[in-house]
Amino acid sequence: VVDITEENIRDFLFVTRLERSVRTRDIAVLVSVTAEVRQALDAIRQGTTPPGEEQERDRLQIIEYPFHFSQMVAKIDEMLADKEKERGTSEEQFGTDSTSGGGMLLNSQVPVDTKLRELETAMRQRWAFPFTVVRALDIMNSGCGGRSELATCIESDAAATTAILGIANRTQFAKRSGRVSSVAEAIGRIGFRETREILVAMSLIDIGSEIHRKYGFTRTDFWMHSLSTAIIASELCFRRGHLRPELAFVAGLIHDIGKIPVDNAFDHVFTRLLEDTTNHIAPFYESEYALMGFTHAECGHFFTSAWNFPSQIATAILRHHNPGAILSCAVANERMIQEAVFVANILAKALTMGHSCDEVLGEIPAAMLRELSMRKGPDHGFVENVQKRLKEYYNYLRLSAAEVAISNPGLFGKDFEVLVVCGGSAGFHPLALALETNGYTVHYAKEVPDRLSTKIKILLFIPDKGSPLDVTVGGTQPLSIQGGHRNCLRVFLLDDLDTNAPKREFAGSDIVLMDRHRVDMRLVLHVMEDYCYAVSMKGGTIGQ
Repeated sequence: VVDITEENIRDFLFVTRLERSVRTRDIAVLVSVTAEVRQALDAIRQGTTPPGEEQERDRLQIIEYPFHFSQMVAKIDEMLADKEKERGTSEEQFGTDSTSGGGMLLNSQVPVDTKLRELETAMRQRWAFPFTVVRALDIMNSGCGGRSELATCIESDAAATTAILGIANRTQFAKRSGRVSSVAEAIGRIGFRETREILVAMSLIDIGSEIHRKYGFTRTDFWMHSLSTAIIASELCFRRGHLRPELAFVAGLIHDIGKIPVDNAFDHVFTRLLEDTTNHIAPFYESEYALMGFTHAECGHFFTSAWNFPSQIATAILRHHNPGAILSCAVANERMIQEAVFVANILAKALTMGHSCDEVLGEIPAAMLRELSMRKGPDHGFVENVQKRLKEYYNYLRLSAAEVAISNPGLFGKDFEVLVVCGGSAGFHPLALALETNGYTVHYAKEVPDRLSTKIKILLFIPDKGSPLDVTVGGTQPLSIQGGHRNCLRVFLLDDLDTNAPKREFAGSDIVLMDRHRVDMRLVLHVMEDYCYAVSMKGGTIGQ
């Protein structure tokens, strides 16, 4: 419940953030306002609602002054009744976990192997695993399988046959040659590599229950993130000349598969994991390890090993949150697949392609960027190609492509620019990509120039590990965290920041210190928008 008056008009930002955040956009909100404030609020919401989300407007209810207290209570009762009805439908369809089952996952005395076997059993009970995919993977892994072998595999599955023929006869493939009626012809038309990837995507993606929609975890968002990771990983390997980019595609597509059985069969455990992640601004896998003793990466490795997936896929899933283990891999081709999945997972998150339980952005080691020929991050051509392929897959899967939108205009991006000041070893940070995705113009520099553009209002400092907090200004004057460029918001991403220590309040709130290993995109965007709003109010531009 949010009360907005002319005195606390900055809560406009709070309401729009609630509507846009994946964590809160599905929670009903009641806003109490005056008639004048309502007009201003409607105008701002009209300009900031992303395309395709108009149908969600009923999540936000407005009540105007003057009103009787009983009217507000009745309105809240009505909203809660609607939410209870939704929750009842979800529980009726999908059930909830038993107390004993949830307790078992959280019991530190139960061996991890026992927990993983329990989850594998739950996975088999609730997910009809398509073994056609395993046969197709065997053909991929043999190194000698061709079009006829793959066609035979697909023809053994009626659903897969129908899907592949349907795609081959779509307009973009059938402009000149007319319709095809055999799977072998369809593979020739679509392409061998593309057919394998489409088969895997269509077979594995299961848009199932929406039990945790209220927490920002929906199956559509989950699979959109997974599919984006798959496409990016495949493209990274393909551009580097890897002979088996489809292995990176499969590994990227199911890198988070270990989350599904906990969500399906252990409802209360998954809720607790999501809440712990949010409360501690921690990566989801850290909450998993702290509460259950294992992560979804270990769970996914257990599943894919049990299902006889190629070892390159299983290992890439196991290590997709462990850059140290990846860089220590001595086999170059396998290391590239692991690096591609690790990097793709982070880039998909920075591009806000789907959602994967947290908004914490990790860093990408410089060695990985070099090996993947991406020292300065993905260029616009790479991003556009990924977005195009993602839309194609959404068409293949008959999902709405309206959600496949990378650019988010944001509230202030066109008027407020960001200067990212990196240390000597870093040429790219995924947070900069996330800011660009949210409409900010981002510039890179090794040092802060003596004179800044009037549009640069945010300085983001990412110093090398162990370096002092001062950053050189134009090679002459030191810029410490307590002096210089007071007209800018300064955000420092630091190593070894004690997140439990008392926070120091800086005058004017123009300095923010963050743990570089726990950078939550939502928090960064909120801080920046709040600062930009305050500056706009002083300049008298927000009313326009």
